[in-house]
Amino acid sequence: MSRQISFLNLRTFFNMKYKPKVTISIFFAFLNLSILSIIYSSCSTSTLSVNRMQSFHPEKINRVGVWVNGSKTDTVKSLLANCIQLDLLAKGYTPVDLNKVAFENGDTLIPGNVSIGLLKKRSWLPEMDAVVLASVSQNPVFVTSDSYQNAVVGGVITYYKGVYTKSFKGEYDLWITNPDSLVMSGSKSDTVRVYIEQKGSEHYKIEPDWVALARQVSTIFHVLPISGKVTERPVKNKITVSFYPDKSYRTRFPDWIQRIQLRLLLANDIFETQFATSLVLGNIYEWDNSFQNGLPDVLTDLERAVPGNPKEVKLGLTVDPDLGKFWTSRDKIGLARPLGLHSVVSANPGFQGMTEWNPVEEAITIVHEIGHLSGAVHTNEFSSLMYPYSGNISFSFDSLNREIMTELVPLFHGDQSLRLKTYLRLLSEYFKNNRLDSDMVLTHATSSISVYQIQTGNYVLFSDSTTTHKKMKELISDPGFRWTVLGFMNHQTGNDRKSLFYLQRAKQAIPENKLLSKLIAQSEKRLKNQPEDGPIWDEDTLPPEKIKKVKKTSGADGKKAPNQKPKKKK
Repeated sequence: MSRQISFLNLRTFFNMKYKPKVTISIFFAFLNLSILSIIYSSCSTSTLSVNRMQSFHPEKINRVGVWVNGSKTDTVKSLLANCIQLDLLAKGYTPVDLNKVAFENGDTLIPGNVSIGLLKKRSWLPEMDAVVLASVSQNPVFVTSDSYQNAVVGGVITYYKGVYTKSFKGEYDLWITNPDSLVMSGSKSDTVRVYIEQKGSEHYKIEPDWVALARQVSTIFHVLPISGKVTERPVKNKITVSFYPDKSYRTRFPDWIQRIQLRLLLANDIFETQFATSLVLGNIYEWDNSFQNGLPDVLTDLERAVPGNPKEVKLGLTVDPDLGKFWTSRDKIGLARPLGLHSVVSANPGFQGMTEWNPVEEAITIVHEIGHLSGAVHTNEFSSLMYPYSGNISFSFDSLNREIMTELVPLFHGDQSLRLKTYLRLLSEYFKNNRLDSDMVLTHATSSISVYQIQTGNYVLFSDSTTTHKKMKELISDPGFRWTVLGFMNHQTGNDRKSLFYLQRAKQAIPENKLLSKLIAQSEKRLKNQPEDGPIWDEDTLPPEKIKKVKKTSGADGKKAPNQKPKKKK
């Protein structure tokens, strides 16, 4: 039975329960709405024509192309495209970003404002059951408030009481193909809302642009039924996920079992379409724990309570009450260690009138954390799912993280040693080619090795020097990167003599790396106030027979050991 048929009832529940008519988030009562007031929200206007929806047969439609008119660098255009595609995904359709397809095929001559006829003339257009054509325009809006702002006008600092925000107007058409027929047309105007904690307060919050755009999409597309067309996605692998909701989560959400199932369904939609890998529900366990000081403590508690198992992800669910004050960083709503097997996610705070989007937001958070477990790193690309800050909504991984996860995801439930070696090889390449920030590379390399040690009991870092070198050689084949990682590890633990030794050898192999120069300078500075020790022997710098000889005849200072007679010359 297809995935869509087996989850049809759950999608129906989602489509009925999360209607855009709801004005206050019922799932996010912990968002402190009692002290929030909307100081501005324009009188939104909308029109919707669905006279021909009777010709839209959901049992015949699955692949839906999405084209948003506008410039290629328009951020708002990208946000709107993401909102439309996520709405389609949640209803069981397979969205296709036609703007991206056009770009990948080098079609730079296509005008910003296109029609269905013009699109169908392009050779790169894939076969579609339906197409959404959309456009969005924006205008600045000034809102008076009790909060003072300032601006420099003509060289003079001018103070004013108010906030600048935006108003969006979206136009939406839904076409079915073969034959072409416009089945739905609508427009919606809405303003990005501004919130204050209480009347007279100078503290305010402007909701992200995507929230206003998502409200538009929900209003226009709420008439779109769930897809009934059976389509099997190509699936090569699967990752089993077991959930551990704690006391605070189960108390806050009485329907927590159905809530978890829905979020995994939406997370699977996002993950499966990009990596041909299904996220499969293992079990749901009641976890005897509650939110205390922060997600790091919750993650540590989960790791201690439930040992890691390469056969499944252990995902803890909790509720951080402070998130009701609005979060600005994704490390506040989810946490995972590189190549780990445990992750924790807090229920995400929502905005007024956005109840239907909350399951989608939390599904994105789950995918973000599973991305970390699969080796993905944070990125500065605003359009990436791995962007670490709020203000954006995206379900696509950037090219570098896709490259990492394409290699690592198939190894998720396999040999953990091979998984780590593959990850370190990729990091080594990025380090040498400067494709990734050097400090981030080394942080993820050392962290993934530490996670591997805890999971397997194979303590690479805490063995004697000979064993450490032997095991590190097995993990990292490239000597330059191996020396760099060893130097970075010792630098982090304050062992500056060893750090300097390894970093200098790494610098000889990778002379152009700036971070190495910085770390060497720091180690040299700290060594000035440290007493001298003996030399550091390294089996990478001496032949095997020399190492053996040194171990037998040398003292701690590298000189001839006491009570040993020198060998006679032959």
